[in-house]
Amino acid sequence: MSKGELGKAANIGLAYWKTGRKEGRIAIGIVLWPVLLQLGFADEANVASPAPEFASYLWRNDPKGLDIMETHHIDPKTFFAISPLTENAGRVYILSGRGATLADLYLSLKATPEEFRKLSSDNAHFLYVAPLVAVALKSSGHAAQAAALLSAAEADRTNLLKNNSPEALALLARIYAVQGRKEQALALLTSAVNRGFVPQPPVLLVDLALDPALASLKGDPRFDRLRQHIQATVARERAQVNPILMRQVIGGTT
Repeated sequence: MSKGELGKAANIGLAYWKTGRKEGRIAIGIVLWPVLLQLGFADEANVASPAPEFASYLWRNDPKGLDIMETHHIDPKTFFAISPLTENAGRVYILSGRGATLADLYLSLKATPEEFRKLSSDNAHFLYVAPLVAVALKSSGHAAQAAALLSAAEADRTNLLKNNSPEALALLARIYAVQGRKEQALALLTSAVNRGFVPQPPVLLVDLALDPALASLKGDPRFDRLRQHIQATVARERAQVNPILMRQVIGGTT
């Protein structure tokens, strides 16, 4: 998976599943179900995943997932602490026109951006979530709070550029895009994709046009080319998945 050989990674995981052995399933499943989701096998990923019942709806941007999730009465601190819950549900809140709910959840914390950062399970989680929350805040009339949150996220700029990994560049590109710094965002995103960046659902869906943080880039031919490049990469890797093994193990189809 780390080499970008997603089809091979899926086949290795499926081959282990086929043995019927149980002791390695938790560890292997941590990689297997996200890879299947990344390759577009959502139904099959759902079978292999320990995700709650509402997750598969959120993967498809179906707001029914939000309705089911809300019956669990997850408190705001827990909601914002868990990855990929925040990224997954946050995206669907915005895409389904319920961004104000996401903004209200954030505002209910009465936390500074730095206090909010400390709720995150890790720094990458905060950096994925902050632009989504900022979009929701902006659209519901809380531009100052959005700007403060983005500034806190951008404070990692030096570390992200020093890291120089494709994911780090994409994280910074999303922050810039929400700040309205389109050219800088496109430059970083182009560098990330050229170096093999492929979004990992459900944190970030493969089609970047579905990311609310990158909405300002839609319609730009350069952005469309990046999307097409990613989708072509995923299609090539998907074609490497053994369909017989998939059917034997999960009952899926390709």
